[in-house]
Amino acid sequence: MKFLKRIITALIFIPVLLFIAYSEIMEFSLFFSIIISTGAIFEIYKVFNVNRIFYYLLSLIIVIAYNYNIFVQGDFNFIYLILFGVFLFIYEIVLYNDKKRRDLKRFLIIFFSNFYIISFFAYFLFIKKNLLLGSRWALLFFISVWSIDSFAYFIGMTLGREKHRGIFKVSPVKSIEGFLAGLFIPSILIIFFRSYFGLTVIEAFSFMFIFSIIVQFGDLSQSLIKRYANVKDTGSILLGHGGIFDRFDSMIFSVPIYYFLIKLFYYI
Repeated sequence: MKFLKRIITALIFIPVLLFIAYSEIMEFSLFFSIIISTGAIFEIYKVFNVNRIFYYLLSLIIVIAYNYNIFVQGDFNFIYLILFGVFLFIYEIVLYNDKKRRDLKRFLIIFFSNFYIISFFAYFLFIKKNLLLGSRWALLFFISVWSIDSFAYFIGMTLGREKHRGIFKVSPVKSIEGFLAGLFIPSILIIFFRSYFGLTVIEAFSFMFIFSIIVQFGDLSQSLIKRYANVKDTGSILLGHGGIFDRFDSMIFSVPIYYFLIKLFYYI
């Protein structure tokens, strides 16, 4: 039943995401970046029992401001994240007057999740806004992450030996076979589409090989966060896939590296 839900959700959302990636209408990408960043942050708040409305409102404002600045100016403006830190510190100082409200863990979760998710995932919008062939690169980004995750999962579950599982303790089911499948299969497949992006065989393989490593560690980083929160999924909004952070963890983690790989292999 869960597998069927995953298929149905994928059939609904994959065409939408591919359209967003390839569309030249930047408002779609802006809205998408805001939704994913806000949803992922709110899910982290929920699993770590952060309940104060102030944190939710502050995060929403900063996500919108940070992404809208990229949409309008085409560049990052870290003043918004700095302001977020200032307001967060002020609010925490006030709370600290009440001993029952003191919580270093809560403060670090809020601080980390916002700076991590907002500053990382904004690179998707930055790529669409600034890079030559930005829509093509955005399309490749989605397809690559899905391919890496899918090959790693299905090969790992079908061919992965029990004794080869648990190579990373944060993800006990991940096997060496799955990790290698997610590494090499996408790296070989991109060679057949290299001309579409103006890459040589060596550039295409190297590009995807490095990116595949980063994507899989992005998935493991999300597993680490869930282990700390002691939950299986961060949400349930996407049937069969869990929450927004569950589904977009690899993308959030890997998109800045993806941008710098483009600069390294394509523009230099």
